Amino acid sequence: MKFTILGAGGTGGTLAAKLGLGGADVSVIARGDHLQAIQNNGLTLEYADGTQNTVQIKASDKLIETPDVMFVCVKDYGLEDAMPTITEAAERGAVIVPLLNVIDAGKRIARHIPEDKTGDGCIYVTAAIKEPGLIKLESNILRVFFGYNETLVQAAEEMRSCGIDAVCTEDIMYEKFRKFSFIAPMAACSAYYDCNAGRIQTDPKVRECFKELVAEIAAIAEASGYKLPDDIVETQLKLMDSLDPGVSASLVKDLRVGHKAEIEGLIQWPADVYQQLRTKKSEFTRISLTI
Repeated sequence: MKFTILGAGGTGGTLAAKLGLGGADVSVIARGDHLQAIQNNGLTLEYADGTQNTVQIKASDKLIETPDVMFVCVKDYGLEDAMPTITEAAERGAVIVPLLNVIDAGKRIARHIPEDKTGDGCIYVTAAIKEPGLIKLESNILRVFFGYNETLVQAAEEMRSCGIDAVCTEDIMYEKFRKFSFIAPMAACSAYYDCNAGRIQTDPKVRECFKELVAEIAAIAEASGYKLPDDIVETQLKLMDSLDPGVSASLVKDLRVGHKAEIEGLIQWPADVYQQLRTKKSEFTRISLTI
């Protein structure tokens, strides 16, 4: 089975490296200095304990393979620019699986490609480009969920053989909302207070903000037909507390260095949707007005 990873940042780079190290047939679509470093020296994955593995990966700035599965790992604001490549891969027969942080990526892609080539997914990973050609994992969490069809069942089996916890599910939107109930609150809370996980873990005021944000996502999910567990706030607090105190949301990392950030999908979208459901002003709305 052939895999192509569109976007070789923290998410895509980790997937590509793990697949390559496991012996899978994988290529990446990247750009700039990162692409040049991968082409010249391979892709290096640095684990949380500091150990590194390097693998030679087929890399280009365009589609060079005819993959069975394409994982889309670009930022939300880059999805439209990536659509021609996504469409080309689907026309060649690939099943397209977006692994973006936002809820509606699958629906947006589905408007451009055949229904039988449309997948959806989400991923749990904390990683970033440390330097061109080097991906730094900040935790040992690496789990991927995606929709259910024959091609993706085969993909999951091969990914598991490469050490990736890959799960096919017939209820992918539930899994996406479950993940979103962590990453969106973390992004919004961290952006508002300009903080890392450590402050959410220890500062009562910041912690309460995070809890309220999780509850708002749970309300949005239930209104959309996906009821999250009753203890979702406590579950996400435990996950937050399990993180290294220095871990920060990717949105915050982008804001701190002046890069474009996923504010629209991670903060503004839930603010708008929650406001339609409730009469009270939401935490997401309060935060969106200050960022």
